Amino acid sequence: MLGKELADCMLKIGRAEVHAKTVNDEILDWEQAEPYILSNNVDSQGYRYSVKVSFNLPYRDRWSLIVGDCIHNLRCALDQLVYAIAVRESGIDPPLDERLLQFPITDSPGTFANEGRRIKSLSQTVRTSIERVQPYNRPDRFLPPLLSLIQYFDNRDKHKLLNVAISKQQVGEGEVDLPFVHRIRNITTNQGDIVDGAEIVTFTVDPPYLDVKYKYKAAFTIGLRHPAGPTGIKVTAIRRLLPLLCEETRTVVEIIGSKV
Repeated sequence: MLGKELADCMLKIGRAEVHAKTVNDEILDWEQAEPYILSNNVDSQGYRYSVKVSFNLPYRDRWSLIVGDCIHNLRCALDQLVYAIAVRESGIDPPLDERLLQFPITDSPGTFANEGRRIKSLSQTVRTSIERVQPYNRPDRFLPPLLSLIQYFDNRDKHKLLNVAISKQQVGEGEVDLPFVHRIRNITTNQGDIVDGAEIVTFTVDPPYLDVKYKYKAAFTIGLRHPAGPTGIKVTAIRRLLPLLCEETRTVVEIIGSKV
């Protein structure tokens, strides 16, 4: 079991958790302030009605930077784990293959074999343990494998800010006051990307009627765009996602560290 050698890894994970808490707290404040305006709209015939949302994201870039720092600390923790094991097993600091060492994150056994050079100096027990936590061995029911997301976000953040966006509406409910001879039909809620000015709910009135009184309430949160998971989800709430990534990294470090 790695002891003091894991200190740097845990410091990196701890720092990532601080970043996660910072951005999560700020997003919670944003949500509670309800910084969006809902407006009712109707076509000229009184047939198609909709509710549109307008919002402001003054801290989008700040949140992207904080999330990027969080992800980078998690990726570093994994690389430092491999370094710590190399030092323990070789008895040399720095180890001879210092420049080559890296925690591989791959999506298939074949790719893992190709990346084996990154950890070839480590014991077979450790290499086997590292393969067992690879994304293809640790799928998620809803999201892409969590280590894959860390790799994806870390690589993307090197080239451009991470794509912070409004997640789909978390809550939506409405009420309509309509004469009894009319009917509400074709109710559709927007479960996709939410952009400023987007329609979040639409419905039709049969026969058309120009004076429908209706109210709609909705709540939104801030999400992070990523490749689709098993259920097709492409945007996940940051307040849910970052704790999952931090927990996964800590779990992986503890699993592999226990094998040394």
